[in-house]
Amino acid sequence: EQLSFEYHDEGLPLIVDPGSYVYTSDFDARNMFRSTTYHNTIMIDGVEQNEFNPEWLFRMFEKANPKHDSYADDGTVTTYVGSHTGYVEMLEDGQGVTHKRKFMHDRSNGHLHLTDTLKGKGTHDLVWHFHFHPDVKATLGSINKSGGLAVIESGGMTWHLTWKGAALKPEIIDSWNSPSYGVRNPSTALKLSAPKKAVTSNKWAFLISRVEK
Repeated sequence: EQLSFEYHDEGLPLIVDPGSYVYTSDFDARNMFRSTTYHNTIMIDGVEQNEFNPEWLFRMFEKANPKHDSYADDGTVTTYVGSHTGYVEMLEDGQGVTHKRKFMHDRSNGHLHLTDTLKGKGTHDLVWHFHFHPDVKATLGSINKSGGLAVIESGGMTWHLTWKGAALKPEIIDSWNSPSYGVRNPSTALKLSAPKKAVTSNKWAFLISRVEK
């Protein structure tokens, strides 16, 4: 879950951590809920950020080496930058990628700006996930080569999740959300894919903003 996040606005949970669901009663479910794809972050080449044995349900081998790069708050805007090198450790030698993510949250309007920076070498399959709360209705809006839009609706209000940068393939996929042990409810997630992408020093920008009526 390195550089994953949750986004709540106007008292409503919108983008959330899917939870844990169960442990020893279902090995597959345990491993799915603790996987990188079940967190709101990027996965590279289908590889986990940290090494774990699917038979060892309560153990994970630290490879990501997370780093807190900076934090600032001017009273209105909070800015945080973090990074990890899990994809330097977990990918082949000479093909590693460092992931840095910058969060800027403007409390005056609820806007959340995300900037992902990938630095490395090689050609990689990149996949982002944004997991929605079960109460959220998510649909795709306009899509073009320079970016796109997902519409988020909950509690009679609307938000836009937009992205810019290299063209990403968007999908609204089925997911699960577990509010407590042994309970899971159907939900959805936004999946953004950039297959066979050459990585040098690439940036992708995302914005989650409330649509005022």
